[in-house]
Amino acid sequence: MSMKICFFSRCNLVYLYGALDKALSEKYDFIHVAYSDTEYEILTKQFNISEHKIVHFKHKLSEYLEKDYSNYDYSELDDRIIKATDNRFNLNLSIQVDRGLKYKTYDESKKLCVALYDFWSDYFEQNKPKLIFHEMVSLDINHFCAVAAKERGVLYTNEIQVHGLSDTNIVFTNYWGGEFRYYNQRNLEIKNDVEKFISNFKNKQQSVLFGGMFKNKSAIHYLLPALKQKLAILKNKNKYPNLVDYVDNFLVHDNSVIKKYENLKKYSKIKWDRFDPSKRYFYYPFHLEPEAAVFFWGDGIYANQVKLIENIAASLPADTYLYVKDHPHDIGYRDAADYMKLKEINNIKLLHAKESGYEVLKHSQGIITINGSAGFEALMLDKPVYYFGNPYYENFNNTFKINNIKDLREAIRQNVEVKSNMDNFMQFFSNTYKGNIALFYSSYHKDEENLKTVIETFDSYFKNVENPEC
Repeated sequence: MSMKICFFSRCNLVYLYGALDKALSEKYDFIHVAYSDTEYEILTKQFNISEHKIVHFKHKLSEYLEKDYSNYDYSELDDRIIKATDNRFNLNLSIQVDRGLKYKTYDESKKLCVALYDFWSDYFEQNKPKLIFHEMVSLDINHFCAVAAKERGVLYTNEIQVHGLSDTNIVFTNYWGGEFRYYNQRNLEIKNDVEKFISNFKNKQQSVLFGGMFKNKSAIHYLLPALKQKLAILKNKNKYPNLVDYVDNFLVHDNSVIKKYENLKKYSKIKWDRFDPSKRYFYYPFHLEPEAAVFFWGDGIYANQVKLIENIAASLPADTYLYVKDHPHDIGYRDAADYMKLKEINNIKLLHAKESGYEVLKHSQGIITINGSAGFEALMLDKPVYYFGNPYYENFNNTFKINNIKDLREAIRQNVEVKSNMDNFMQFFSNTYKGNIALFYSSYHKDEENLKTVIETFDSYFKNVENPEC
């Protein structure tokens, strides 16, 4: 009997999962959860997937929301969440970190969480897949999927883009953090390649992950899109009144383009600091917001990065600066007031997002981050990494988990003896796969060469999950 694998398709992920089913359905038993009518039609009409293999998420969830939960004991769900997540989340935190619930009441939010938990629990009991694939846990629609999966031994899996030996690389992680699965045995044949890659990185910056995904423009380029968004918000403000559509309701009210236009205009008033490598400093690179790495991989307690940065700066040794630089992928998403607030802190140096993060990192005393990929780059440069979240490199040498901001001061004051990470790099790089997942968010599956590579990658991963000793 072939291994049963579930794909939860939402937005452009449907093109990836539909293509995988089409290519590998003779090897594996695929089933699907389609988020809405759009994904359902793409799976059935474009990829010719049989309807009996697909559950329509919104239609089914609506049935659960029709149930009477007025006498429900929410403490039971609270306990289940705490146990499944190893005390990282409870019900109230699960509600708080889901930005989609911004326009819903507390009672509505509690009811939705119960319905989501019941839906996914029943789905796993009835279908019993070994794996379920979706994006990083980012909303309660997949958070409770991960909770129910963890309880029943189903592996919640997501694919993320990482540094690797080829131009584009994928690693498969799970649940609420970056811990990746060690299926491939350490391959000594790649030792020279790994050493060469790290040596090249130390001497020359490599390409930025997702470097081509974002096109940063000046404020004037967003004027017309901002006006269109204002009209769309007015037109669609009452479009999604039902609780099952809470994510779509949030997106209809989201004014991200308007904010970007207004922010970019205000950025001209900010006096950015010049990078001076001769100073003694640590480096904090901003995470994009909203982002799963902050809200869920960061346990939901570091969403206010400005306050976190203030506390980090206060914890540093005397005569030590904190260099702060925002993410270069999406300049303009952050409120200008955030930058102005940081400018008020004496030992913070605020760099423009276009500044080379590689150069800032290279001359630093170390990096402080929640989960950022810059932490992995720091390890390749033999820099210590102080992290608050659950990154995929957390088991490497020279990394220090900070559970409480008050612990950062002592962690930094200790003399850090840099240890070799070659064994960890070998393990990591031998567990990365080729392929560019980012293309499925932009050009869908039109790059046939990349599609072929990604299909081969998933097939290899499936085989490793099915027979981990091979």
